[in-house]
Amino acid sequence: MVKKTNELLKELNQIGNNDLLNKYIDNLAKETTYHDVCDYLTDLIVKKELKKSKVILDSCIDRTYAYQIFNSTRKAGRNKIIALSLAMNLSLDETNKALLLNGDNILYSKNKRDAILIYCINTNKSVLKTNFLLHEKEVELLE
Repeated sequence: MVKKTNELLKELNQIGNNDLLNKYIDNLAKETTYHDVCDYLTDLIVKKELKKSKVILDSCIDRTYAYQIFNSTRKAGRNKIIALSLAMNLSLDETNKALLLNGDNILYSKNKRDAILIYCINTNKSVLKTNFLLHEKEVELLE
């Protein structure tokens, strides 16, 4: 399990000597890091034992476009990352990490649309049900 940044900072703040610092640095190398969103999403598909074709179907993203996202030949927009996250039943933390790796802003609870998306993620709504709720609340769909 990859530790969150605040957990790592807490550990780092408690280090009092070079030996502990060396141990921290050695352990840090063991933490899984991702260079881009496609590596992260692909790793999650494997870890969660999902089928990429089913994720793509459930995301409501054009099949060719979605495979280009997974192959890093096309950059995904924020909405596409959210749709893939919903299709994969990712947690809010996992979704926000995917957004950050994609160079996007995380979901913001003070934003009406983002609040709806957070709710849909937390309640494992499908992309279709999420779009229905977004439409009902008169905000931009994930399309």
